[in-house]
Amino acid sequence: MELVSPARIRVYGDTALFAGRVTNTAHHLGRRFDADEWTTDVFVRRQGRWLCVLSHITAAATA
Repeated sequence: MELVSPARIRVYGDTALFAGRVTNTAHHLGRRFDADEWTTDVFVRRQGRWLCVLSHITAAATA
C-alpha cells in the first residue's frame, strides 16, 4: 500500500485512529488488481505496543 494523501491521525489515550487514501496492487491467480481506496484503522495500546484492532476500506470515488 502506498499513501497518496496526507494521513489523518488522532490519539485518544490508548486508542488511535488513522485515515488516509492509499493505492494498492495485488496479484491473484496470475491477474493483477489495482485499487484506489480510503482506509481507516483503529489501534489500541496494549502492554506498550500498538495493535490494529479494526480496519475499514472503501473504494475511492472515480472521476
